[in-house]
Amino acid sequence: MKTIYNKTLLCFGALLFLVLTPAFSIESENSEAHHTPIAEVYDEALGFSAGPMTGTGLTYHKTYGSKGWQIVAGALYSPEIQFYGNLLDYSLGFSHHWRVFSSQWKDILGGNLYIFTSIMHRGYIPWVDDSYYDEESETYVEVPPYSGSYTPQFTAGFGIGMELIGFSHFSIPIEVGYGLTWLPTAGSLQNQFAVELYPQISFRYRY
Repeated sequence: MKTIYNKTLLCFGALLFLVLTPAFSIESENSEAHHTPIAEVYDEALGFSAGPMTGTGLTYHKTYGSKGWQIVAGALYSPEIQFYGNLLDYSLGFSHHWRVFSSQWKDILGGNLYIFTSIMHRGYIPWVDDSYYDEESETYVEVPPYSGSYTPQFTAGFGIGMELIGFSHFSIPIEVGYGLTWLPTAGSLQNQFAVELYPQISFRYRY
């Protein structure tokens, strides 16, 4: 698990370096750093977001001054019997952003560095596969997949994000943060809570 976290942090650091270098280190001859941040010029955005702290689905983002909020909603329903995946899987998330730094290089590349907090509710019904190997008969017993129990999940997150803005409209926010997850149906109290480091990404169009 630590190896996965280290790779996640390494990838995030590399992305920050590649994006922040041109966006935050290069200044134009006209001192465009003093101009209104592009996020305030085009203060609304629509797109797609994926992450365990805000959910996966379509997203709407609104900026007001140095702050902003985002809502993410999505649902999948697969009634056909499968050996993997979920019969039903939906999520609804909300996040609030505080911009701490912004820069724009001409009309080509811009970026925002921000802090975020988030809350998310997810619910799913998994397909369960109970097929097994019978050692006595030395045969593989296939059991048709069936739908399991409904599982609710609640997650609160906190972290940092970096938004890459290309040509004043194309927005790619990348976030890494800590998420506290509560699974109320997971049995004992110690099994209901988990804290992990998660990455998230979105693709949006600002207008």
